[in-house]
Amino acid sequence: MIEEIGKRIAELRCEKGLTQLELAEQLSVSSQAISKWETGGGFPDVQTIPKLACVLNTTTDYLLGSIRKQQKVLVFNVLEGANPPSWKPDYSRKYNVELNEKYLKQGWRVVQSSLSSEQEMTYMLVVIERDA
Repeated sequence: MIEEIGKRIAELRCEKGLTQLELAEQLSVSSQAISKWETGGGFPDVQTIPKLACVLNTTTDYLLGSIRKQQKVLVFNVLEGANPPSWKPDYSRKYNVELNEKYLKQGWRVVQSSLSSEQEMTYMLVVIERDA
């Protein structure tokens, strides 16, 4: 089980184009910790898992193996010029059809979407999944 989680972390990190050091910096852990997680020699702290899922644009369910479908969580700023919170990695991209089409061509399907407003910002949350 720990090895499966490590493989998922490594796969998602590579998909994002992050090095182990870059991921470690975003999570405030060492690059050695990332290496241990990815090789099955360790496991992320329970408090780190939600932030790890957010940085890797996935869900905790997929990271932990509760579901077999790969999921990504995308957050789009739907207003020009809004300042997104730094912890939402995809927030600064303006929601557009081209990005949706890119994922749909890769076998992803939308399983949830919602429009929300928070602190004078409007954003769209989209959860997509595909068979792993």
